[in-house]
Amino acid sequence: MRKAATLREQARAGERGVALGLAMVLLVVLLLAAGIAVWGLRSETGSAGGDRMTRQLFDCAERALAFGKVYFSNTNFAINDFLSTNVCGVLPCYPTVSTGPFRPQTSIPPPCGTPIPGYPDGTMADSTQLKQLVNVGGQQMEFIVAIYDDADESAMPQNYACDTNNRVIVWARCRDVVTNQSRTASALVQLTGTPSSDYSGQAGRGFRNLGNAN
Repeated sequence: MRKAATLREQARAGERGVALGLAMVLLVVLLLAAGIAVWGLRSETGSAGGDRMTRQLFDCAERALAFGKVYFSNTNFAINDFLSTNVCGVLPCYPTVSTGPFRPQTSIPPPCGTPIPGYPDGTMADSTQLKQLVNVGGQQMEFIVAIYDDADESAMPQNYACDTNNRVIVWARCRDVVTNQSRTASALVQLTGTPSSDYSGQAGRGFRNLGNAN
Protein backbone atom coordinates (compact mmCIF):
# COMPACT_ATOMS: atom_id res chain seq x y z
CA MET A 1 0.00 0.00 0.00
CA ARG A 2 2.76 2.36 0.95
CA LYS A 3 4.52 1.71 -2.34
CA ALA A 4 1.34 2.37 -4.32
CA ALA A 5 0.81 5.65 -2.44
CA THR A 6 4.37 6.67 -3.23
CA LEU A 7 3.82 6.00 -6.91
CA ARG A 8 0.66 8.08 -6.90
CA GLU A 9 2.46 10.96 -5.17
CA GLN A 10 5.25 10.79 -7.74
CA ALA A 11 2.68 10.84 -10.56
CA ARG A 12 0.95 13.88 -9.05
CA ALA A 13 4.30 15.62 -8.64
CA GLY A 14 5.09 14.89 -12.27
CA GLU A 15 1.75 16.29 -13.35
CA ARG A 16 2.33 19.44 -11.28
CA GLY A 17 5.74 19.80 -12.88
CA VAL A 18 4.29 19.50 -16.36
CA ALA A 19 1.55 22.02 -15.51
CA LEU A 20 4.14 24.43 -14.10
CA GLY A 21 6.25 24.07 -17.23
CA LEU A 22 3.25 24.73 -19.46
CA ALA A 23 2.33 27.78 -17.39
CA MET A 24 5.89 29.17 -17.74
CA VAL A 25 5.82 28.59 -21.50
CA LEU A 26 2.44 30.33 -21.75
CA LEU A 27 3.77 33.24 -19.68
CA VAL A 28 6.75 33.63 -21.99
CA VAL A 29 4.46 33.57 -25.04
CA LEU A 30 2.22 36.24 -23.49
CA LEU A 31 5.23 38.43 -22.66
CA LEU A 32 6.53 38.11 -26.20
CA ALA A 33 3.11 38.98 -27.62
CA ALA A 34 2.89 42.03 -25.36
CA GLY A 35 6.37 43.14 -26.42
CA ILE A 36 5.52 42.80 -30.09
CA ALA A 37 2.30 44.77 -29.56
CA VAL A 38 4.15 47.59 -27.79
CA TRP A 39 6.83 47.65 -30.49
CA GLY A 40 4.17 47.80 -33.19
CA LEU A 41 2.36 50.62 -31.39
CA ARG A 42 5.58 52.58 -31.05
CA SER A 43 6.37 52.03 -34.74
CA GLU A 44 2.91 53.23 -35.76
CA THR A 45 3.15 56.23 -33.44
CA GLY A 46 6.60 57.11 -34.79
CA SER A 47 5.39 56.73 -38.37
CA ALA A 48 2.37 58.94 -37.70
CA GLY A 49 4.60 61.53 -36.04
CA GLY A 50 6.98 61.44 -39.00
CA ASP A 51 4.14 61.87 -41.47
CA ARG A 52 2.80 64.78 -39.46
CA MET A 53 6.21 66.47 -39.42
CA THR A 54 6.58 65.95 -43.16
CA ARG A 55 3.22 67.59 -43.80
CA GLN A 56 4.01 70.50 -41.49
CA LEU A 57 7.38 71.11 -43.16
CA PHE A 58 5.79 70.95 -46.60
CA ASP A 59 3.06 73.41 -45.58
CA CYS A 60 5.61 75.74 -43.99
CA ALA A 61 7.89 75.68 -47.05
CA GLU A 62 4.99 76.39 -49.41
CA ARG A 63 3.82 79.29 -47.24
CA ALA A 64 7.34 80.67 -47.11
CA LEU A 65 7.62 80.37 -50.89
CA ALA A 66 4.35 82.27 -51.32
CA PHE A 67 5.63 84.96 -48.95
CA GLY A 68 8.87 85.21 -50.90
CA LYS A 69 7.11 85.58 -54.24
CA VAL A 70 4.91 88.34 -52.85
CA TYR A 71 7.88 90.13 -51.32
CA PHE A 72 10.18 89.96 -54.32
CA SER A 73 7.33 91.06 -56.59
CA ASN A 74 6.85 94.26 -54.59
CA THR A 75 10.25 95.17 -53.21
CA ASN A 76 11.85 98.48 -54.12
CA PHE A 77 15.33 96.92 -54.13
CA ALA A 78 16.81 96.05 -57.51
CA ILE A 79 16.80 92.34 -58.24
CA ASN A 80 20.48 92.48 -59.16
CA ASP A 81 21.23 93.91 -55.73
CA PHE A 82 19.90 90.70 -54.20
CA LEU A 83 21.86 88.61 -56.68
CA SER A 84 25.02 90.58 -55.88
CA THR A 85 24.80 89.91 -52.13
CA ASN A 86 27.01 87.14 -50.76
CA VAL A 87 24.69 84.63 -49.06
CA CYS A 88 27.19 81.80 -48.66
CA GLY A 89 27.57 80.74 -45.05
CA VAL A 90 23.87 81.36 -44.53
CA LEU A 91 22.41 79.49 -47.50
CA PRO A 92 23.65 76.36 -49.33
CA CYS A 93 26.24 77.34 -51.94
CA TYR A 94 28.34 75.69 -54.61
CA PRO A 95 30.91 74.18 -54.58
CA THR A 96 31.12 73.12 -50.92
CA VAL A 97 27.46 72.06 -50.97
CA SER A 98 27.03 70.00 -54.11
CA THR A 99 23.30 70.60 -54.25
CA GLY A 100 23.65 74.39 -54.17
CA PRO A 101 21.70 76.19 -55.35
CA PHE A 102 23.35 79.54 -54.51
CA ARG A 103 26.67 80.68 -55.91
CA PRO A 104 29.59 82.45 -54.22
CA GLN A 105 30.31 86.00 -55.34
CA THR A 106 33.16 86.45 -57.84
CA SER A 107 34.99 89.47 -59.21
CA ILE A 108 35.18 87.94 -62.70
CA PRO A 109 32.61 88.30 -64.05
CA PRO A 110 31.71 91.27 -61.84
CA PRO A 111 28.31 91.60 -60.13
CA CYS A 112 25.72 93.92 -61.62
CA GLY A 113 24.36 95.30 -58.36
CA THR A 114 25.19 96.50 -54.86
CA PRO A 115 24.98 94.11 -51.87
CA ILE A 116 21.98 94.63 -49.60
CA PRO A 117 22.77 94.83 -45.86
CA GLY A 118 20.62 92.46 -43.81
CA TYR A 119 19.88 90.09 -46.69
CA PRO A 120 19.02 87.23 -46.35
CA ASP A 121 18.99 86.56 -42.58
CA GLY A 122 18.77 90.01 -41.00
CA THR A 123 16.65 93.13 -41.11
CA MET A 124 16.93 95.05 -44.37
CA ALA A 125 16.54 98.78 -44.91
CA ASP A 126 12.82 98.35 -45.63
CA SER A 127 12.43 96.65 -42.20
CA THR A 128 11.72 93.28 -43.83
CA GLN A 129 13.09 90.06 -42.36
CA LEU A 130 13.28 87.17 -44.79
CA LYS A 131 14.23 84.78 -41.97
CA GLN A 132 11.50 84.32 -39.39
CA LEU A 133 10.17 81.97 -36.74
CA VAL A 134 6.63 80.68 -37.21
CA ASN A 135 4.30 78.25 -35.46
CA VAL A 136 2.92 75.50 -37.68
CA GLY A 137 0.51 73.06 -36.06
CA GLY A 138 2.06 73.65 -32.65
CA GLN A 139 5.61 73.16 -33.95
CA GLN A 140 8.15 75.98 -33.79
CA MET A 141 9.71 76.35 -37.24
CA GLU A 142 12.09 78.72 -38.97
CA PHE A 143 11.82 79.78 -42.58
CA ILE A 144 14.09 81.75 -44.87
CA VAL A 145 13.52 82.94 -48.44
CA ALA A 146 15.92 84.23 -51.08
CA ILE A 147 16.43 84.37 -54.83
CA TYR A 148 19.11 83.15 -57.20
CA ASP A 149 19.69 83.61 -60.90
CA ASP A 150 19.23 80.97 -63.56
CA ALA A 151 21.89 80.17 -66.16
CA ASP A 152 20.90 82.97 -68.53
CA GLU A 153 24.17 83.85 -70.27
CA SER A 154 24.77 82.42 -73.72
CA ALA A 155 28.52 82.06 -73.10
CA MET A 156 30.64 80.85 -70.19
CA PRO A 157 31.32 81.75 -67.50
CA GLN A 158 27.84 82.35 -66.17
CA ASN A 159 27.37 85.49 -64.09
CA TYR A 160 24.94 84.51 -61.35
CA ALA A 161 25.13 88.02 -59.87
CA CYS A 162 23.58 89.58 -62.96
CA ASP A 163 20.12 88.85 -64.35
CA THR A 164 19.87 89.21 -68.12
CA ASN A 165 16.69 87.36 -69.07
CA ASN A 166 14.23 88.67 -66.47
CA ARG A 167 14.00 85.25 -64.83
CA VAL A 168 14.97 84.43 -61.26
CA ILE A 169 14.21 81.57 -58.90
CA VAL A 170 12.54 82.20 -55.56
CA TRP A 171 13.79 79.67 -53.00
CA ALA A 172 12.37 78.90 -49.56
CA ARG A 173 13.45 76.59 -46.77
CA CYS A 174 11.56 75.65 -43.62
CA ARG A 175 13.32 73.98 -40.69
CA ASP A 176 12.00 72.42 -37.50
CA VAL A 177 14.04 74.03 -34.72
CA VAL A 178 13.90 70.91 -32.51
CA THR A 179 14.67 68.06 -34.90
CA ASN A 180 16.49 70.18 -37.51
CA GLN A 181 14.51 68.48 -40.28
CA SER A 182 13.92 70.76 -43.23
CA ARG A 183 12.04 71.07 -46.49
CA THR A 184 12.71 73.39 -49.43
CA ALA A 185 10.54 74.72 -52.20
CA SER A 186 11.35 76.88 -55.21
CA ALA A 187 9.63 78.56 -58.11
CA LEU A 188 10.98 79.91 -61.39
CA VAL A 189 9.41 83.32 -61.96
CA GLN A 190 9.64 85.81 -64.76
CA LEU A 191 9.78 89.53 -64.17
CA THR A 192 7.14 91.42 -66.06
CA GLY A 193 7.94 94.69 -67.75
CA THR A 194 11.43 95.82 -68.68
CA PRO A 195 14.63 94.08 -67.50
CA SER A 196 15.36 94.03 -63.79
CA SER A 197 18.63 95.92 -64.33
CA ASP A 198 16.48 98.95 -65.15
CA TYR A 199 14.95 98.69 -61.65
CA SER A 200 11.49 97.94 -62.95
CA GLY A 201 9.49 94.81 -62.38
CA GLN A 202 10.13 95.48 -58.69
CA ALA A 203 7.19 97.44 -57.35
CA GLY A 204 3.68 96.99 -58.62
CA ARG A 205 4.61 94.99 -61.72
CA GLY A 206 4.86 91.64 -60.03
CA PHE A 207 6.07 88.22 -61.05
CA ARG A 208 4.40 85.62 -63.21
CA ASN A 209 4.85 82.18 -61.67
CA LEU A 210 6.32 79.60 -64.04
CA GLY A 211 6.14 76.61 -61.72
CA ASN A 212 7.28 75.19 -58.43
CA ALA A 213 9.96 72.67 -57.61
CA ASN A 214 10.02 70.94 -54.23
